Amino acid sequence: QIFYFCRTMSVFVMHGLSYIMAIGILEMGNATIAGVIMSIVLTMFEGFIDLLGNIGAWCYTLWLGRAASNIELLQGYSVATSIPQICRDNPDLTGEDGCYQNQDGETVSFYDFLVGEPHSSPNLAIDFVLLLFFGVLLRSIACLLIHTLNTDKRR
Repeated sequence: QIFYFCRTMSVFVMHGLSYIMAIGILEMGNATIAGVIMSIVLTMFEGFIDLLGNIGAWCYTLWLGRAASNIELLQGYSVATSIPQICRDNPDLTGEDGCYQNQDGETVSFYDFLVGEPHSSPNLAIDFVLLLFFGVLLRSIACLLIHTLNTDKRR
């Protein structure tokens, strides 16, 4: 059920982006191509490329990726998000012992070990609130564009 809510939120945001494309680019074929290219480019800021994900907080794809990885790993596979006490006490233990470290040598949870740094410390509520914010923002921009562009074609 939560997966379908995540899907609904992604459709809500992407429709806002597609409204902007359709309003801003008058020829339908060009608007479709621009929308596909825009989606591909924005996916680079989703977070699994750490360098781009660290600067991708402005992009809806980061928050959608965080929500999707959260749902898949926490809800689907019950991956641990806490660090066992034995790992805190003995930093020499490895993944075979259930202890994991990031690139900096810090002990992290198994969830944080599996996902990139932009996806660490999962919080599904914040991810969904930010997706809602981006959806409302994109639809507001589309509404503003409707009222300002092509005013000579209105009746």
